[in-house]
Amino acid sequence: MKVQSVMKKEVVTVSQDATFGESLALMVERRVGLLPVLDAERHLVGVLSLREAMDIVLPDIVDWIQDLDFVEDFGAVERAPLDEATRRRPVREVMEPPLSVREDAGLIGAYTFLRQHELSDVAVVDGSNRLVGVASWVDVGIGFLRDRLRSGGDG
Repeated sequence: MKVQSVMKKEVVTVSQDATFGESLALMVERRVGLLPVLDAERHLVGVLSLREAMDIVLPDIVDWIQDLDFVEDFGAVERAPLDEATRRRPVREVMEPPLSVREDAGLIGAYTFLRQHELSDVAVVDGSNRLVGVASWVDVGIGFLRDRLRSGGDG
């Protein structure tokens, strides 16, 4: 079974000319954890992950505190708005490398790729590096297990 059979084909994307603020607003509005960044020809040039976005937006204090279990509330730091300079940054300055799998990749290969790169979601591209979908580890794992249950009979 190939990753193209389990990927999401309707994908929320952003142009490489978008700002970080526009990209965050899109992630929030559409509730996505991976935002592929595309050039004018729909080639994948990068991705903005929820993890990276949170690392940029979270206050530095989160990295400094060794034991967060005792912190119940970060107070005003937690409710501080995103500053304008961060909002206006071009997404191309903060996007991550365009890690992807080909649409004809097998599910075990896609799952291994996700695990090796510690990804929750991965962009799926065609032979010309144009985005055709996004697959999550849930999509890939469930697709693989569903295939095994179908081919395995009564178990």
